[in-house]
Amino acid sequence: MEKQYETLIREHISSDYESRTCRYLLVIFSKPDHELFSGNILTVAQRKPIARYVFQKKANSGDCKWPSSIDKNDEIKSLVERTLAIWSKLDVIGAKPLTVPNVYERLHHYLKWTHEIQQEMSEKQFIEENVPQQTITPGYVYRNLKAINGVTKVNLKTFNSLKEAVLVAINSNKPLHVSNKMKCLSSDDLGKIKTSIAATQMEIHDKTFKPLEVY
Repeated sequence: MEKQYETLIREHISSDYESRTCRYLLVIFSKPDHELFSGNILTVAQRKPIARYVFQKKANSGDCKWPSSIDKNDEIKSLVERTLAIWSKLDVIGAKPLTVPNVYERLHHYLKWTHEIQQEMSEKQFIEENVPQQTITPGYVYRNLKAINGVTKVNLKTFNSLKEAVLVAINSNKPLHVSNKMKCLSSDDLGKIKTSIAATQMEIHDKTFKPLEVY
């Protein structure tokens, strides 16, 4: 049983080591109180490919190339080097490139870094966009609808229909189209949804819409 558990742990860590690391880097690049905060030099969208570039560079990946959509200036190059320096402090000397087989076979080399990630990512991480957004994401709509008590009681089909309708309404700057599926909602709940839509549309119009996204 103990051996089986160890195997499961190795498989769990090695299978998503890259994706977990990239999410972690995105989060710390976005924390104003972190020494690697990059909100003044990178948008959220730009931080993602830089996080992946850092991982590839650390892994000595053959296809490691600077993201074509991002200028290679001194500030961003410094961010990459500082990130790698901090990462190296949590590596065991002699750790091999970050391939899935290496992580699986030599898990002890990567446990400190994995622990660092786990501590930071143990709870949902919300990242605020640093530039005003002109559209909303399905995730933003989902979280806002789930905050309305009556909406949480509808079936999945109705909820998905409502979510899509809200997404379309806001992104097209139009009123909510209330379909037959939504008539199970109370007038109070529909009123809250419409108020939320109008408020978001106003923020987008005023170029002040900087939503929190979960990563």
